[in-house]
Amino acid sequence: MSTRAYTPIQPRKYKMRNTRKKNLVFEGGGAKGLAFVGALKVAQHQGLLKHIEKVAGSSAGGITAFLLAAGYNSDEINKIATEIDLKQVLQDPSSKGPFKGENFIALTRNLLKAKIGTDKISFAELHELKKSHPELNIKDLYLTGTDLESGESVIFSHENNETKHVDVIDALRATMSLPQVFEPHQIEINGKMRKFIDGGIKNNYPMDIFDSYDKNGNRIPNPETLGFKVDDKEECRNVLFNRRVKNKEINMGNITALVQDADVQKYYKYNTVQIFDANVNTLDFSLNDLTKYTLKISGEQSMKAFIKDGYQKYSMSHNKLVNALMQLSTNLNKGDFLAARRDLALLNAKYKYNAREVAPMVVKMLESVNVDALDLKARKNHHSLLSKAKYIAGITPKAKPILHQHHANRMNKEMKAPLFFVFHLHRLRNKEELHCHVRAKLHCR
Repeated sequence: MSTRAYTPIQPRKYKMRNTRKKNLVFEGGGAKGLAFVGALKVAQHQGLLKHIEKVAGSSAGGITAFLLAAGYNSDEINKIATEIDLKQVLQDPSSKGPFKGENFIALTRNLLKAKIGTDKISFAELHELKKSHPELNIKDLYLTGTDLESGESVIFSHENNETKHVDVIDALRATMSLPQVFEPHQIEINGKMRKFIDGGIKNNYPMDIFDSYDKNGNRIPNPETLGFKVDDKEECRNVLFNRRVKNKEINMGNITALVQDADVQKYYKYNTVQIFDANVNTLDFSLNDLTKYTLKISGEQSMKAFIKDGYQKYSMSHNKLVNALMQLSTNLNKGDFLAARRDLALLNAKYKYNAREVAPMVVKMLESVNVDALDLKARKNHHSLLSKAKYIAGITPKAKPILHQHHANRMNKEMKAPLFFVFHLHRLRNKEELHCHVRAKLHCR
């Protein structure tokens, strides 16, 4: 009989896993934020978004939070993320940087108007609209910003008396004002113009917005909150699983940025969906369709794993599907078409549904290649990969093997010889028919 002592489930872990979620938080991450689209798709299909009332985010995470707050569902957000050109939206036509974000402001105002009928609304007005029109599926929005002069983190929301009358789009532009990429954004608060930069500098994962504190000032994490992080391979291995991880400070000139990994490990281990960033750079806004798809799949896989186990049990940097997509993308970018064909074939064997979605993207990438600049071997591999991708995508039927010219010539000579028909006696019904057939062929010659 086993004498192993009984170990009860940790109270906080149990509470985090079994409490209905009402708040969502999205970490900042630049171009990596596309991964949130995949996670939201799974969350919506599992019914986890039905009871969401509040959404918060910093930087790129603030954009996702804004779209949810405006009433967009995961499918609509996916369509927006797929169709827009990030580089064109974030850059200004009249500037080489830092950018003012003119295109970004114009796009977000149009997106807001498409849902609620106006392109300008304050946080307080959005809150009132949520209460008076529940059919619009609006949620309370919380965004972060960093005051350039004081260096303090500011929360834009209807609950903050200082910021409740601020225009939502102005706050959204402020939270994604990454230094050296975008100009600081000016917002008038209580009659004073204040400059704001990226909200992620001081609070990139604003889970604490919905937390409470006891009488001694100790933080009590909110079990009704679910957070989404996008991390690189090293962070995926350490932030949630290594108790020795520490908070860090990064000097950015006049501002000191904070990386609060230790707080995530201590307070939010059981209500954080950690997504692998598929080695995408934060500032890489010129992503091709395959890389965007890989980020979305990484988000889907992380959300599925979280739902299955009730929390993030394993590091998602080892996910086989995501790594297979990354390998295919790497070989395509290197121009190694032979290796890419092998990767696509393996993907089709193990993940047929995903291979069918990826194949048209591969075809698009291959058709943009200047084939004339390739050597003979590379052209052959390029043609082979293109045929394979088209076949998987269902664009054309699988091509038959192409005979070399000397084989074709040999067959033509054999077809002209009278003796060739002797080998086809079994196809003819009698001797007389054979003679007629041979005479006809000789007459033609």
